[in-house]
Amino acid sequence: MFIFSYLGSAKVCTTLYRKTAYHKVKSRPASKGFDESVFQNSNIMNKLICLTLLTFLCKLPATAQIFRHETDNYQIEFPAKPEKSIQKVPSALGEIPMIIFSYQPAEILSDSNYVYMTIESEYPASQIHSDKTEILEKFFRGAIDGAAQNVNGKIIRESAGHFGKYPSRTVEIDFGEGQAMIKLTMILKENKLILIQAIAAPEKYPNKASDQFFSSFRLK
Repeated sequence: MFIFSYLGSAKVCTTLYRKTAYHKVKSRPASKGFDESVFQNSNIMNKLICLTLLTFLCKLPATAQIFRHETDNYQIEFPAKPEKSIQKVPSALGEIPMIIFSYQPAEILSDSNYVYMTIESEYPASQIHSDKTEILEKFFRGAIDGAAQNVNGKIIRESAGHFGKYPSRTVEIDFGEGQAMIKLTMILKENKLILIQAIAAPEKYPNKASDQFFSSFRLK
């Protein structure tokens, strides 16, 4: 049964929103040294999955068309033109802007995925940077664990990699004990974190459309 069948109303979406960890945390000025609270469950990455689920559960679909999406930092091929939104999230490092592009298929039954999405956020370079190799494992570990915990999900598999010289992590999460499968790739390019994500019904995962979406990604 599709998640839309019982989570489609605004009331339920609002309840889900309030119950997830997508809540604001008190902003504190960044310290001169490295702030380990970045890796706690209240960090920015812990909120991205919740935001994605709310987007695909609560928004109306758009008309499909082919679209190549490009930014200053990457390019990727969406199945159709994505919608843009911007969120600003308070954190221990200050207010972090997130630039979100998402596409939800108009015909759920004709597509293998519920939603396709990219999210780009920029951290203070003095705190988070791909050159700071000593912090990368803890940074990604906190991001992955927090993302899974905040949707009550279970990590099925994860792998480390690189896009050129920049570190990445790819993760697959079981959401809602079999309600959906979430696949995401995180890339840290200097002080910019880029997230690529698709959500599918478990019986349609993995699928060709998702594979094409992820494989079309190119870092600039």
